[in-house]
Amino acid sequence: MIKPLTSLRFIFALMVFTSHFCFIDISDKTLLGFYNTLFSEGFLGVSFFFILSGFILALNYQERLLSGQTTAGEFYIARVARIYPLHLFTLICSMPLLYSIFVSQPVSFFARLTLNTFLLQSFIPIRDFYFSFNIPSWSISCEMFFYLMFPLIIALLFRFKNAYKFILVILVLLPVGILFCPDSIEHGMFYVNPFFRITDFMIGILLYNVYEKHWLRGLFKTRLLSTVMELASLGIMVLFMAYHKDVPEGYRYSCYYWIPMIVIIFVFSYQSGLVSTLLSNKVMVLLGEISYSFYLLHYLVIRYATALARKFQFAINDYIFILIILAIVLLGSYFTHKLIEQPANKMIKLKAMRVFVDNRGKEI
Repeated sequence: MIKPLTSLRFIFALMVFTSHFCFIDISDKTLLGFYNTLFSEGFLGVSFFFILSGFILALNYQERLLSGQTTAGEFYIARVARIYPLHLFTLICSMPLLYSIFVSQPVSFFARLTLNTFLLQSFIPIRDFYFSFNIPSWSISCEMFFYLMFPLIIALLFRFKNAYKFILVILVLLPVGILFCPDSIEHGMFYVNPFFRITDFMIGILLYNVYEKHWLRGLFKTRLLSTVMELASLGIMVLFMAYHKDVPEGYRYSCYYWIPMIVIIFVFSYQSGLVSTLLSNKVMVLLGEISYSFYLLHYLVIRYATALARKFQFAINDYIFILIILAIVLLGSYFTHKLIEQPANKMIKLKAMRVFVDNRGKEI
């Protein structure tokens, strides 16, 4: 485990949480101003997750897959065990939010439900499909596709000398594609669709292979130099966020934040500066460990809390209301991580291992 990167997962999940303040009827002008200028960019957390996913999977599985120590089947089981149980739980919890669709458009309801159940919703470039039920799960749909492609990407990278060049060409062509894409499908294609978002994932894989060669290790020789690098990487992200209004939306939702995310992940992977030390404390690491639960739960809590507030006409300060929601999400994340994520993960892996053993026994 690279502790600072684990902790950063929570920080970026928290940024995604702030980006969904749009569901809250904010009356405080100062808070609304923060949302419009800063919090609304919280979607950049998704780019961090996708790039980090490629980096961490390459770190943990690249050599094991290439050497045959881990099979593709074992890899897939491990990834399904990691993400599917909580996804299904939050999917069930989100169903009441689409009750009106169930009544008025039952065919559409079950079509969306089927796609969400099998994590296929992000392939459909229609907002009512990719943003249905538990909205943040669209990115889990992308992740599932990335996992499916990961063994193939790794095999291609190490069997074909020009594979890196091919990936670099794809990364260059993506911004060009955005330039000529109609506005009506831009969001569904370049922000949501796995065929395009896999570029983030591939960047993470390439980044790990640069990190693994230690070409820039000299930049982290001392604690002082490492701290300067960590602060500079965070400063780059702040700089990009400060000028986001000058950048077309299509680029901001896809490739604009590549550079700061790459720099942050690379710098903190060395975990040798003062900021890394702060991020490596037990509380931050725990928050990072429950960040997947936090990410999948936060939208549901926001939607249910705002629905109840409107129904019963609660008069409550915006800041207090958001803090209450945050507290509920944090508490819920801890318990779903302990009671659903971890037990289900272990159970699925254990049963899968028994199947592998039984099959090998039959073959023998």
